Amino acid sequence: MEFKLTINNDIKEVQKVWSQSATFVKIWMTISVFLSISSIASIADVVIKWKGFILDGINFHENFVITPMQSILLNTGLQLESIQINFILIAAISLIGLFKLDTETRKTIVKSIISNIVMLSILKIVLKEKFGLDIFIPAVSGIIVATIITKLLESNKTSKYQSFKFIFPLVFAFFLVLIAGGVYKGFTM
Repeated sequence: MEFKLTINNDIKEVQKVWSQSATFVKIWMTISVFLSISSIASIADVVIKWKGFILDGINFHENFVITPMQSILLNTGLQLESIQINFILIAAISLIGLFKLDTETRKTIVKSIISNIVMLSILKIVLKEKFGLDIFIPAVSGIIVATIITKLLESNKTSKYQSFKFIFPLVFAFFLVLIAGGVYKGFTM
């Protein structure tokens, strides 16, 4: 209801200003509205450009991060799919962010991660023996990230700055891969 009242007040204000404005101001307001609508109309072009940029980053990540890691791991006798390696990378980057938190918050989170991994290990044994399922690597990575985020959100002691220090490595890694992909694509064109 409040939103509707605000829009009505805005419309009334525009009508009032329009009726009192000089011709030049009316022309300026009309051009401004047209340019605003035009920028919205060109949003499809922007989405297409971003789609290409993100796809370049994903391809770069797959070709220059995942594939070499798979080769190295295969040489050691460990065969992992790309999704498993991505989970491990996300967990590793989350752990980097974890060490940027204060000691008390970090201790609480590490205790929760350890207890969750112990429970998951027991679940893994049961699932492996009963059903032949192996969920360990993606599940451990997911538990690490989920536990850290959950504990940060539920802790009243965690400041916005603490949360930012945790999130920053994840966001930085994401944008670094996108930028590297864009640069690589630019050099290969």
